[in-house]
Amino acid sequence: ELETYSRLGLNIKMIVFCNNVFGWIKGENQHVYHSDFFATNFNKVDYAGVATAFGVKSYKIDDPNNINSVLKEAINHKGPVLIEVPVPDQTEIVPPIPRWTESAKKNGLPCCY
Repeated sequence: ELETYSRLGLNIKMIVFCNNVFGWIKGENQHVYHSDFFATNFNKVDYAGVATAFGVKSYKIDDPNNINSVLKEAINHKGPVLIEVPVPDQTEIVPPIPRWTESAKKNGLPCCY
């Protein structure tokens, strides 16, 4: 997609919030299987660097005080822009539990929640 946006000069703006973890999946695994989870964390990726390599203007916001100025620059830029925003891993996340689980339990249906 980045190559296509760059080649066609599409005026698209992307924001990537990156915490290097599949948070909801990890939270659900912790909730259902307790500490038995795997394949939810992954290596750090320099998304801004990847975008730049494809010719897409990019920013990495390491300082929250820069958010407004970066957004303004990105919006005013003619062409594709990717903004990478590193965020902390939320390991104590509680995943949403579907409403149907209570009904399933009451009716004796299999349910992992």
